[in-house]
Amino acid sequence: MWSDVVEYIKAHSCRWSFEPDEGEWGIHQLDDPPHNRLLGPVFARGPAAGVIAIDGEIQSQWGDIHRADMTFSVTKSYLAMVAGVAVAQGLITDIDQPVSDCLEQRGILSHGFEDAHNRPISWRHLLQFTSEWSGQCFGVPDQIDHYRNVSMQPSASTQRKGEKRPLKNPGTYWEYNDVRINQFSLALMRLFDRELPAVFAEHIMRPLGASDTWHWHGYENSYIESNGRQLQSVPGGGHWGGGMVISAHDQLLLGQLMVNKGVHNGQQLLPEHWIEQMQTPCDIAPWYGFFTWLNTNHVVSRSLPEESYFAMGIGGQLISKAATKKWITSEFQGIAAMALAIIAFSAAELCGGNGFIAAFVAGLTYGNLRVDYSEFLHEFTETESQFLAQLTFFLFGLAILPEALHHLDGRMILYAALSLTVIRIIPVMLSMIGRDINWREKLFMGWFGPRGLGSLLFALLILEDLGVQDAEFIQALVSITVLMSIMLHGLTAAPLSARLGRFTAINEPALSEETEDHA
Repeated sequence: MWSDVVEYIKAHSCRWSFEPDEGEWGIHQLDDPPHNRLLGPVFARGPAAGVIAIDGEIQSQWGDIHRADMTFSVTKSYLAMVAGVAVAQGLITDIDQPVSDCLEQRGILSHGFEDAHNRPISWRHLLQFTSEWSGQCFGVPDQIDHYRNVSMQPSASTQRKGEKRPLKNPGTYWEYNDVRINQFSLALMRLFDRELPAVFAEHIMRPLGASDTWHWHGYENSYIESNGRQLQSVPGGGHWGGGMVISAHDQLLLGQLMVNKGVHNGQQLLPEHWIEQMQTPCDIAPWYGFFTWLNTNHVVSRSLPEESYFAMGIGGQLISKAATKKWITSEFQGIAAMALAIIAFSAAELCGGNGFIAAFVAGLTYGNLRVDYSEFLHEFTETESQFLAQLTFFLFGLAILPEALHHLDGRMILYAALSLTVIRIIPVMLSMIGRDINWREKLFMGWFGPRGLGSLLFALLILEDLGVQDAEFIQALVSITVLMSIMLHGLTAAPLSARLGRFTAINEPALSEETEDHA
């Protein structure tokens, strides 16, 4: 099972160039001048690497999992962990307290939250991206990320990124903004009066037994003076360079710390309530917690449980935790799904109803209630259900088709040809009007649209329940149509799929920030 997953990941790895000064690389290039330049160091990346673990045990790995690479916006979740350290140490006693009050209580009077709009902003607002903080942080204005769209958010703005947006009150608007997270990082460093990488190393990384290959870089202009010392603030991503550079193995340790509610080897590194708050949906953006993506209402992944959570960054960086109760092993889940169909069919027949319709409705209900089914049901479809489908086709050829051939005439051939072309393709093309799909793809879907055993099933329903006249002729007509579908679609599936695949590969547009921006 894992080998298929790994091969899929390798085949869909980041399309950015390996060297940062070659080809397509970096989100900063999409910013308006003069902010479309790097402020911190960047590094060449290696091939795809990752590791999968269940209950702390490594199940599979690929690439060099000990190579340190830029992790981009996964860094945001690490900043949330550092904030958890501040909570554990009593530096933050109330996350709903305005940041300005918290800093001023420690004698920090110049902090970037002085004006009337920014003063009410709390730590919670910053952690959930609802602060609406306004200003410049290390020379970059918050406006640079106004109207920014990221692929995980359910709704997207139609305005141009970087266009000035009227600000709303703190806590009333969600926006993914890298300037604001950098302001949060700066405020957190002022609170500790210590560089955050040192805090992260002492309280999290060293107790976890992480390697010494990770490093967290700031900008060339992100230094401040504090008590006669120069402290460098670090960003929450790699938008303008800098950020966290870390290996997949070290990230596994951090992900496991989240799964274990902040505990490692019996030591509570982060408060359990803080881990829970990181995974608590924001009131106005339920897909987001404290710098952590959530699968609330399955906005991130329909195939994973709703309680899953993620730390994500552009370039394919991902830490995820998919929770599941595991009441039944995967080997038996496919059998359970088939048993449900049989039970529904039998119950309906016993009650004088239609078993086919009952099984169909049971499948619809099951699919909508069990949105985390895709892995085991996909495997079942590829094995047992394929066998059942082939068995049905065998019985079709053995028992039904010979009788149908006795009725074969020109009218049947003409109808079958029209059914497979005009009658099928035109409705599909009409249903695709307004969709951003080229005509080749529409024609492909029309040709390979609804077909196969469904036609036989619907014919049997009509003949059994309605007892129509000329039943033998209708059954023969449907059977001839299915036979021609099997022959024509079977012969054209491979060449037409390959041709469409080549066309798509040649004409597919490059990735843009509008669809994959998580820097």
